[in-house]
Amino acid sequence: MAVYVFDDKEFGRIKVKTRRGMRNIGFTWKNGELTISCPPQIANVRDLSQFLDENREPVRRLNHNVVRYHIGQRIECFRCAVTIVEQSKAPGYIVFGYENDPELTMAVPSKEDIGSPMAARGISKALLSLMHHEATTKLLPFAHEIARKVGARPKKIEIGRGLRKLGHCTPQGVIMLSEAVMLLPEDLVELIVCHELAHLSHMDHSPAFHALCNTYLGGREAELNARLKQFPWPVVQ
Repeated sequence: MAVYVFDDKEFGRIKVKTRRGMRNIGFTWKNGELTISCPPQIANVRDLSQFLDENREPVRRLNHNVVRYHIGQRIECFRCAVTIVEQSKAPGYIVFGYENDPELTMAVPSKEDIGSPMAARGISKALLSLMHHEATTKLLPFAHEIARKVGARPKKIEIGRGLRKLGHCTPQGVIMLSEAVMLLPEDLVELIVCHELAHLSHMDHSPAFHALCNTYLGGREAELNARLKQFPWPVVQ
């Protein structure tokens, strides 16, 4: 199997995998990125670009994690909000700023095709970076407040990155909360924090762990977990 990449005007960087014995071209999406699998004899950029142009709408529909942004969009986050605006002073860059506390702006280049999947990935990455910065003054104090409220004693609480793990508790008692937690409403933020605090006593997901977590959450663990599974993340996953 051979692998290479090429850039597309709409879908950004595309990974191409050639497989012997394949007869058709296949498309898959993962973490907002498109991969094409195809027979070796048609694995050239010209043919694949032409095939992609002829099948753009089916390829778009295959992307189940479609996130589209627009100018003027207001994204509600934990104890803050981000509004997407335009700027023309720094082409090619997304610029952060404050209009008034706690209102933040994320200014995208005025000529950016903001509705494209490639732009969505860039804006998602920028939004997570902004949330990483905001988490130090909003998420960390909230997590320490919850820990005091329930009587838990983490050795340290830190801010991490990524969407796959929203939280982590080490055997040494250090809790890591992802920057992505900032994109959740307050009661789901509390769920993530209490989940990791319960791991200080139970490093598994045993009935005892869930009983303690449920106590921390006032009997709402199952309800909040169900809501978390259905949460519409405002970033490409």
